[in-house]
Amino acid sequence: MKPVIKFEFYRAFRSVGFYVALLLGTALAIGDIVLFHNAFRDTIDTKVVMQTWIGTDYQFVTNSLFYALLPILAALPYAGTYYEDIKTGYLKNILLHTSRRGYYMAKSFVVFVMAAITVMIPLLLDLMAVMTIYPLRMPERLEFLSAGILDVNLFSGLYETNGALYALAFILLDGLFAGLLALVSVCVAERVESMFSAIVIPFAFYIMWSTVMMENNDGRFSVMEMLNPRQSVVFSRLQVVLMAVGGTLVIILWLFLKGRRKDVL
Repeated sequence: MKPVIKFEFYRAFRSVGFYVALLLGTALAIGDIVLFHNAFRDTIDTKVVMQTWIGTDYQFVTNSLFYALLPILAALPYAGTYYEDIKTGYLKNILLHTSRRGYYMAKSFVVFVMAAITVMIPLLLDLMAVMTIYPLRMPERLEFLSAGILDVNLFSGLYETNGALYALAFILLDGLFAGLLALVSVCVAERVESMFSAIVIPFAFYIMWSTVMMENNDGRFSVMEMLNPRQSVVFSRLQVVLMAVGGTLVIILWLFLKGRRKDVL
């Protein structure tokens, strides 16, 4: 399986989708820094990292755009290639050299990793950039331009003691869910009519699920709100774990059942 993983990574890092998604995410991050600096240039010396990082900056549309587009950023790099492999006949060729289960494991691993790093890199770059410009001290609770993280919020202890660690915790969480969302494309690839559909379905699912949860359950199981570090909705660690574990088990079961199919296309 290692040769398959190596080759899949080779394909992934040569994918146009990877660089398009990375460029889009980074552009949003840079745009947020520029917008904040231009809006508050007269009082810039009083601002701190947690007011300016895209994850906790609620002043501009860049935060909402990034987290709304997160499934697209996750799926663009490599998630649609399983559909492509089926349609081009590449899957038939690779199954001459490895088992179907081995192929699925390799493909899923690379899809997950590429999705995670594509979402995490812009957030990390933005964090490193604002840390070179603004001090790391924490704003007072409910201070102007502060995200207003309270004791009931997730990772509130980190927010109060070290904003960089708070940001890193959410970046890792975002990377985990980005990987899971990208794997949805792999799960549905055999039942869609185009590579575009395979890439867009995780986004559609993400938006619909989050919208329904916001309307019926105060947003406490809205994935979009759960991944956003500004935390406009209060949720617990247990809810995050349930969503992550539940999503992981469903995807693993789906891929396991696909891998058990007879190696005949």
